Amino acid sequence: MTASADVPHFYLTSVVDTERLLSFRAEVNAASADAGGKVSVTDLLVRACAVALHAHPQVNASWGGDAIVRHRRIHIGVAVATDGGLLVPVIRDADRKTVREIAAEARSLAERAHTGTLTPSEFTGGTFTISNLGMYAVDHFTAIINPPEAAILAVGAASPTPVVRDGEVVVRSIIKLTLPVDHRVVDGAPAAAFLRKLKDIVQKPLADRELNAGGGPGRRSAFLLPTGGAGWCRPCPSHGGVRGILRVHRDCGRGCMAGRCIPMGR
Repeated sequence: MTASADVPHFYLTSVVDTERLLSFRAEVNAASADAGGKVSVTDLLVRACAVALHAHPQVNASWGGDAIVRHRRIHIGVAVATDGGLLVPVIRDADRKTVREIAAEARSLAERAHTGTLTPSEFTGGTFTISNLGMYAVDHFTAIINPPEAAILAVGAASPTPVVRDGEVVVRSIIKLTLPVDHRVVDGAPAAAFLRKLKDIVQKPLADRELNAGGGPGRRSAFLLPTGGAGWCRPCPSHGGVRGILRVHRDCGRGCMAGRCIPMGR
């Protein structure tokens, strides 16, 4: 990835508690262990960024040479280090995909990046990029924007960190998310609002609420439902009360997780 030195950039960093995200990841992987393949933290961040970009479309934009280009579709690139250099395979329409669909596609793209079998259409056309160096024990870094995109998310390692919660010092898993931004495309306030939304999603991957339809406790998740999809998931008595929707059938209002059908409340 390259960027011109004369492009005006600014950088925003947010410190994020990932305890709930990591627990949520473990729950999703355990619930669908027979489906094959695990969901990674990067997969969850792709989904979280897609949801945040849907809410803040100003960031889902690029520089068109003499004008700002706004993108209706959300295509998220994930930086992959290969023996031949850095490649950025693109997960297209990430806001319309569930986290498990994103995980499967990301694995396939990464494998082909390492074998040099990606097609040009699979590593071009992104509208936003994520670069995660957490697996290399890097706490914090500033990534270079992948032009003509407006921004890139740099993800550091999750580290046990003492923090104050309710007046007490506790140890939590903390990461630093840094957002380099092209100031020609996005101003500081919209970029900050996007990062705040992203932080909120990561720190609260499940929102516990009561089901209005069906009358029972339910959970809504930005990670489990495609953006704009049917709203609430609840335990299915037929399958041991398993929670979590990985695909929503909009015609009948039912969902399935690892091949098991789960009733949906609308």
